Amino acid sequence: MKTQYNRLAELVLPKDLELANELHDCMVTCIHNIFNAQTKDEADRWDAELIRCSKDFMKLREAKQDYEASKSYRVIITDFRARGINASLVTRKK
Repeated sequence: MKTQYNRLAELVLPKDLELANELHDCMVTCIHNIFNAQTKDEADRWDAELIRCSKDFMKLREAKQDYEASKSYRVIITDFRARGINASLVTRKK
């Protein structure tokens, strides 16, 4: 059963929404299977899968954050240019 999670649209880019839904379903399934596992090995296997899905999901969230940050830099650069500041001399601190 595929379910659409509305909150995911706020967390990931629109092009990543389908994958985010799949990863969310994966994480929910993994948590369910961890608690219903018959052996510790089975629970550990589902735990490893949960961690993998979580990492992939966090990559999607970070991609959206990077995109939004780059948009804000474009606004700043446009403002600099309007004020006559050479934006090519400005560097970003990491």
